[in-house]
Amino acid sequence: MEKSGLPSEQKGYGIRIAEAREMEELRERMRRKEALVAVIGAGYVGLPLLVHIAKAGFPARAVDVDEQRLEKIRRGISYIPDVPE
Repeated sequence: MEKSGLPSEQKGYGIRIAEAREMEELRERMRRKEALVAVIGAGYVGLPLLVHIAKAGFPARAVDVDEQRLEKIRRGISYIPDVPE
C-alpha cells in the first residue's frame, strides 16, 4: 500500500489487464446489444431514458421504489403524459 491508500497498480489512470479484458467483454456485449441496462429511477427522466434504451434494442430494466410505477411499466402503461404508451 502506498500513502494514497491504494495499491500501486490502482494509482493514477492505469488499469489492470483483468479490468481491460472485462471492459472489452462489455464493449462486445454492447455491440451485440446483449448488455442489460438498468435505469435507476423511473420518473420524468428515467422513464423516457428507459424507453429510448429499449427502442435501441437493449434489454432494459427499471429500478424504482414505487411499486405502482413498476407495475404500470410492466403493463405498458405510461404514467407520464409526455411519454406515450
